Amino acid sequence: MRAAALLIAAAILAAPGCARRPNATASSQTLLLVSPAAGYVMPQSQPNIGCAANPVAGYGESARFQWMPVQGAKAYHLAVRRAGSALPWIDATTQGVSYEKKNCNGYVTDANLNGWQWRVEALDSAGRRIASSETRAFRWAPCRLSPGDRPCGVAP
Repeated sequence: MRAAALLIAAAILAAPGCARRPNATASSQTLLLVSPAAGYVMPQSQPNIGCAANPVAGYGESARFQWMPVQGAKAYHLAVRRAGSALPWIDATTQGVSYEKKNCNGYVTDANLNGWQWRVEALDSAGRRIASSETRAFRWAPCRLSPGDRPCGVAP
C-alpha cells in the first residue's frame, strides 16, 4: 500500500502541469524588503540626486531600494514596474543589498504616479532563485515643472 502511494505521488510530481520553474529550488525562503515601505510615496526630483548636468532645477528622479541579505545568496535580482507596463523601469541584478536608480532626464507624469510595484529575488552562484520577496506597492509624488513653480522635492 505504501509503495503504491509513493508511485502515485511520484507520478503527480512528474506530470507536466506540476513541473517546477527551472530557476526555483526546493528550499525557497522569504526575502525581507527594507525600503521603501508598502504604500510609500516616492518624492521626485530631490536636490543633489547626483546629476551633474541637470538641465532644469528639480528635474529628474532618484529611487533607492533596500532589502535584507539572504544566506547563500551570490546576487539579487530587482524588478520595478508600473502595473500594466510592458517594460520594467528597473530590471537589474546586483551583488549588494540595495540598488539606486537616478534618472536625470525625466520625471513621472501625473498619469503614471500610481500602480508601481517592486520585488527582489535572491540567487545562488548558479543563478537559481533561493529566496523571493513579497511584491510591494509604492507611488510617486506629483512633480510640477511649469514656469514659476517651485521645483519638486524643494521645501518652500
